[in-house]
Formats: sequence, C-alpha cells, structure tokens
Amino acid sequence: MTTKDKTREAILAAATGLFERYGPVKTSMADIARELRMSPPNLYNFYPSRDAIMEAIGTRDLLALQRDITDAIARTSGDWERLAVMFMSTARHMHDKLGNEKDILQLQALERKNRWKFVEDFHAFLCSTAETVLRDAIAAGRLAHDDPSGAVSALFDCMISAWDPVLILKFQRDDHLRRVAAQLSLLEKAFFRTSPHAAPIQQRRSNRSSSRPAKPASSSR
Repeated sequence: MTTKDKTREAILAAATGLFERYGPVKTSMADIARELRMSPPNLYNFYPSRDAIMEAIGTRDLLALQRDITDAIARTSGDWERLAVMFMSTARHMHDKLGNEKDILQLQALERKNRWKFVEDFHAFLCSTAETVLRDAIAAGRLAHDDPSGAVSALFDCMISAWDPVLILKFQRDDHLRRVAAQLSLLEKAFFRTSPHAAPIQQRRSNRSSSRPAKPASSSR
C-alpha cells in the first residue's frame, strides 16, 4: 500500500468518525482536515468535496457487504436460506451504518443529487444474486414460478423494509430484524413448497395433465 493509499484510508476513517458523531451534513471539509491535522488544500488534493468522501465511504462499505453476502451464500445450503442470508445481512448493515431519520432524509437528497453509482451497483448485485438463486430453484422444480425476473421484482417489493432507510429507523434494531425474519418466513411459504415429500413442480404439472380425462372422440354421422 502506497503512502497516498494510506492517507486516503486515514481520511475515510476520520470522516466516518465525524459523520457518526455529528452527522454527514453537519460535517465540513474543514472539520475533516482539522481532525487529521491536515491543511484543507491538502485534503482537497485527495477528495474534491465532502460528497466525494461520502461516496468513497459508501462504496467501500457496500463492496465489503457484497463480499460478506457472497461468502455467506456460498456456505449456505437451501434456496430460501440463501435469500434470507442476503436480506438479513443487508438489514443488519443498514441498522449498523445509519444515523437518525433527519440524517437519512438528507443523505437521500444527496444521493438523488449526486446519483451515487455505488447505490445502483449494490441494488443490481442484490437483484442478480436473488435471480440466480431463483433460477436454480425453478430449474430444479422447487419454485412454482416461470418468470425469475418477475419473481425477484415481487420479492423485493415485499421485502422493502429490509433496506429502506426510513422504514428501518422506525423500529429498534432487534425488533426490526425480527420483523424481517417473520416476513421471510411468510414469503417462504408463498414462494416455495414446504413439504419435503411433495413432488417437484414439473412432476405435479405433468401428473395433473395426465390425470385429465381424455376427450371423447367425435362420432361421424
């Protein structure tokens, strides 16, 4: 790691501490420079603005979360269990990183203004991961759905409380995580067959087709 890389890490660490104490909107570049005992012009050599520092922190944190989710899914068996790992990990991360509701609303305004790519990239990662799991389940006959993209869209609509910042902050951390777990338990029953003795989806469809009475042949006059 070069000296510049170490300085960038020190800047992000100092900024993270100030954001947690005072909120990101109330923290200025001068505050960050003062915390580091660095001159403001020198700080601007590394990051052009406070918003750029916020974007670097968000990118760093969400990339780390993506790696954690990917590793956890690789260690988990079961379609729904892997989806649950993804949603629960995201909900925990949001609770650990978010501040108060006022800060969240200000951050959302900044995100819309700056169009931070890391937010879009993380959402794309979640959708892609979920769609891969659902495609595997559909191919194996464990999921009664013929449109994995549509299933992902419906699933994310149902699970918005797992990552929507404003909704998350309406509850205490443990209460919110219990609610997310309860939602996942309910959706599992809607998405997947729950009986270990049930026939695969394709087999049940085939059985229904073969059990239909044959259409009587029309008699010729």
